Parts: sequence; structure tokens; C-alpha cells
Amino acid sequence: MVMVYLKIFLKQFNYYERAIELGDVIAMVNLALIYKNGDGTAKDIIKAIELYELAELGNTYAIYYLGEIYYNGDGVPKDIPKAIEFYECAVKKGNADAMYNLGLVYLNGDDGVPKDIHKAMELFQLAIAHGHKRAKEMLQ
Repeated sequence: MVMVYLKIFLKQFNYYERAIELGDVIAMVNLALIYKNGDGTAKDIIKAIELYELAELGNTYAIYYLGEIYYNGDGVPKDIPKAIEFYECAVKKGNADAMYNLGLVYLNGDDGVPKDIHKAMELFQLAIAHGHKRAKEMLQ
């Protein structure tokens, strides 16, 4: 069973690499997630960041995931201002997850960011308008 999974994974991995060579941003984001999480391969945050940065112009999730990496300090020094920059960029491009996460940053006043309940509520409302389900819970 493990060998079957490994063969499928390697085939998928190769497809992603070929698609990336053709400029496919979805493949960039998916392969970056594999490296970020270490799914079936060694965890490699630097490679994930490189792929997210390649995909950044064409995919809001690439921008959002870069924000997550810097927010959590996942393999890089934690950098809340940099995370906020990425989240804000993804928000401007309509990413509901970035709206929600940025709302949480302002709601909690994370790591020296001043609490701003009004800004947090605006971001949660915007996230709801973009179909984010957990944001709805924040307004109840």
C-alpha cells in the first residue's frame, strides 16, 4: 500500500514540476504547500517561499500563504509587519482567508499590533461577503 501511495505521489510531484515549467501558478501553490507541510517529502520552507513568490502575481493564495509563513515564523523569523503586508495585498485581491486572518490580527492585537476592533469587524464582514464561514462566527 505504501509503495502505491509513493508512486502516486511521485507522479503528482512530477506533474507539478512540469506544470511549473509551463508557468502554471496553481501548480506552484500546490507544490509550495507540499514543501511547506513536508507532505511526502522533506519540509523545505525556503523552497515553498520561492514557489509562492513565483506564483504571487497570479494567485492570491500564494500571497496569503506567504503571510501565514511570516506570521507563524514557520522556518523563517516571525515577522508580523511583513505578514500584515502580505495579508493586506491578498485582501486587496479578494482573498477571504487573508481577510479573516488579518481581522484576527487586529482583534487580538498580536505582537505589538494595536488592537483595532472596528478594523477587525470590517475585515470579518468583508470575509463573510466573500464566502468565509468562520468569519461569521466572529460577528455573533
